[in-house]
Amino acid sequence: NSGLEPDDPVATIGKAIDIALSYDPPRDVLVSAGNYTGSISLKSGVSVFGGYAGDFSQRNIDTNVSTITADATKAVTAQNLNKLVIFEGFTIVAADATGNGGESSFGVWVKDVSENLLTARYLK
Repeated sequence: NSGLEPDDPVATIGKAIDIALSYDPPRDVLVSAGNYTGSISLKSGVSVFGGYAGDFSQRNIDTNVSTITADATKAVTAQNLNKLVIFEGFTIVAADATGNGGESSFGVWVKDVSENLLTARYLK
C-alpha cells in the first residue's frame, strides 16, 4: 500500500515514517487505533500522531487507543534529531529487561536531541 490515503494504509508505523521522510518537506504520520508490534525509530521532521479512527475521520486518544508493543527493550528511539518531531497519542509497552544482566527497559529512549526538538506526549 502507498500509505497516502485513508483507504490505502501501511501496516507498520516504521513503514509510514519511511514514506513520510521521502517527501520534502516530510509529512506527518497519522496512526489509527490498534496494537502495533515492534520498535520504531523517530526521524527528523516526521511527527507521529496516534489516536485516529480507522477511517481517519476523527482523533480521540481515549477511545481510539494506539498501542506500540515492542519486542525490544527500547520501544521508541529518538536519536540525532535535528528537526522538530511531535510524538503523541500512544500507549507504549517495551519488552521487560528483567534478567538481562542489569539492562533497562525504555518506553521512549532519547539520545543526542537538541532542546525543543522533540515533543513527546503519550498515555502510559
